[in-house]
Amino acid sequence: MRAVTRAEVAEPGAGESTAAVAARVRTARALAEQRLRPHAARCNGELRGPLLRGPLRLPPAATADLDRALERGALTLRGVDRVLRVAWTVADLRGAPVPDRDDVGRALALRGVGGPLAGAGA
Repeated sequence: MRAVTRAEVAEPGAGESTAAVAARVRTARALAEQRLRPHAARCNGELRGPLLRGPLRLPPAATADLDRALERGALTLRGVDRVLRVAWTVADLRGAPVPDRDDVGRALALRGVGGPLAGAGA
């Protein structure tokens, strides 16, 4: 991720209030807990590879960039699992039922691996 500039911090109305972020995080955690209860997990960080590649497998359209990163050796399978956990968290924070390609791309960018948002300052 790129560093936030002083000008961006000083912009009036920039960012969300702490209360708004806290409420969004509470909602995201509740969504994850409800979705993961049948899988004996409480949060996305507890998801293991077999779940991510099995019952919680994303459609190929959502993972195309991730698959390419794996094929070119930019990620290991363990790295793929980590990206998928973050993508699920990004989707939960948006209130989406499943991650889409943008969520996976954001998770890839956060790892510094190519994707639609890598290098775009996301």
